[in-house]
Amino acid sequence: MEKLKLSYKHILLIPLVLIVILLAELFVPMIFNLMRRPAPMVRAHVLRITPIGTYIDEVFEIIESNVRWGSPSVSREGGFSHSMIDATGWQADELREGFIIGNKSIWTFTRINSPWILHFVLISHRNLTILWGFDEDGKLIEVNVRSTYSM
Repeated sequence: MEKLKLSYKHILLIPLVLIVILLAELFVPMIFNLMRRPAPMVRAHVLRITPIGTYIDEVFEIIESNVRWGSPSVSREGGFSHSMIDATGWQADELREGFIIGNKSIWTFTRINSPWILHFVLISHRNLTILWGFDEDGKLIEVNVRSTYSM
């Protein structure tokens, strides 16, 4: 039986194939699942679907039809602030220091499992919070997307 000989080309090819597999594991899911993309790209997509000026009831219906965005929560008494939304996506009990956007708001929270390769660096979930702020007439004035990672 003949022995298998590996040349330098074969030896260099092995790490290259592993790198390609790892990169594919990280980036291919972004092609098929918008929620895996960076927050600015998610915000741009959300703004295409719910453009500035859309009424709160229309936005609520659109959110309910997009299951990947998560379940919507509505506040008709106040807008949102970057400092008012904690890592779980729910509004804090008391107003903290920060700029309030709008008089009404809707927010969703989604937890996305990370690709298996990120589990080696102790990142197992991506938390995505999408916030819509509305004026006193119920028209959309701002969209914010917050992305955090957790174990």
